[in-house]
Amino acid sequence: MLKTVEPPQLVAPVTARATRPTHLLSAAIAGVVLVVLWLSTGFLRDLDLPLLCLVTLAGVAVALAAVFRTSLRGVWSASSVYLAVYSVFHFGVAPAVGLGLSYSFDMEQALSQWLYAPAAREALVLSLMGLVACFLGIVVVPDTSPAEASVSSNDPEISRLLLMVGLFLIAGCITAWFFYAIGSRGADLLFGSYVAFLAATADAPLSLVYYGIGLGMTLLAASPPGAWRRLGIGLFVVWTLFALPLGLRGEVLFPTAAALVIEARRRIPLSGRTLVILVITLLFVIAFVREVRQAGLRGFDPDEIRVTPVDALVEMGGSLRPVAEVVRWHESGDVFLYGAGYWAPFERALYRVIPDLASQRVDASYDERLSNILVQYRIGFIGFSPVAEAYRNGGAIVVVLAMFLVGLTVGWLDHVPATPEAQAVVGVVFVPLLLQIRNSFTPVPFQVLTGALVIMMILVGAWLLRKAR
Repeated sequence: MLKTVEPPQLVAPVTARATRPTHLLSAAIAGVVLVVLWLSTGFLRDLDLPLLCLVTLAGVAVALAAVFRTSLRGVWSASSVYLAVYSVFHFGVAPAVGLGLSYSFDMEQALSQWLYAPAAREALVLSLMGLVACFLGIVVVPDTSPAEASVSSNDPEISRLLLMVGLFLIAGCITAWFFYAIGSRGADLLFGSYVAFLAATADAPLSLVYYGIGLGMTLLAASPPGAWRRLGIGLFVVWTLFALPLGLRGEVLFPTAAALVIEARRRIPLSGRTLVILVITLLFVIAFVREVRQAGLRGFDPDEIRVTPVDALVEMGGSLRPVAEVVRWHESGDVFLYGAGYWAPFERALYRVIPDLASQRVDASYDERLSNILVQYRIGFIGFSPVAEAYRNGGAIVVVLAMFLVGLTVGWLDHVPATPEAQAVVGVVFVPLLLQIRNSFTPVPFQVLTGALVIMMILVGAWLLRKAR
């Protein structure tokens, strides 16, 4: 049986960063900004791209400053982390284009395929509307601070099971990742290029593997400190040494961000100065990874390396491209799905479990409601975006509604009690939301359902252990 150290009976201090009137004022301002963006979409789309990028940067800066100021734990709140990650992946190109910063020639070639078309400017406006709608959802959540005294009721059985299951998920999913990678094309694939890895593992259920790693990290973060917890984190670090050079940045970043949000409920994990240094270092690492991923470790030439944070920001801002592509598809004749893209995962699950409907189930590779399938078929491995998903399902109004619901969700997560089991629930919901920033909605329902079942099993197991004593 795993032995754990019981957590200290305290929670990271919750800072009442804003009063309720401030939240209401923020909500009113966000609502007005949304209306202005909606009415001026055509005007903004006609602006020069550098000027539009500057306008976008100003909006992003204000939104991030506001959410950092109003959130319960500042930059370590779930809402703050979500908006920060969303902004990096949707507006990463804006600083370089708006401020005229230089970036590599091959990056310029990649951007020239989509960035300078009118659809890209509309994509910037849509993504900004999504950001404001998400912020609006965050600030309208009732301002009830989590009960700090609730940690004193920690159940040692639940804490122990969280540790065991988290360690099992980390070890099992990382093992599965290596199994699928090596089984697809041998060990050489681990040192190859990003595109080669994605092509070789296209049929593997890696979305579930990545979710398992993310959930495992959050369960470990919610469990008491100790040797077994350090072992699980160590396994994750070892995996990142293989995953990062392959170009799997989001798959490493999202579990790390989710775990830090959970850890912040016990103690603030990093000081502001350390966080700034870490972010700058991370940008250099991502830029280095970008150079490596083009040809893989085996084909990498150190003499040709060009590492700048600007390149890292521009490449991470690639989630804007799927938004631009779906806008272009619609302009070229694609009709809106009107919710069919969100319903498709549920329908396909029903068709799988109900025998009488099984014959009606379309093969996933031919179901164009699944955005991850469609974008791979039409463009390639460029990921996806919650904004692109929403636009496919009904245009700008669905972007606003979908991102508002995301804001409500992450705002609610900030107010979840700080008990270990409640923190685990935060991980179950937060990890899929982070993963979807770079992916389609398709796996999200199954990921949340799987995580909920894991938490239920932990709670039932803890109850049985208490009853057996």
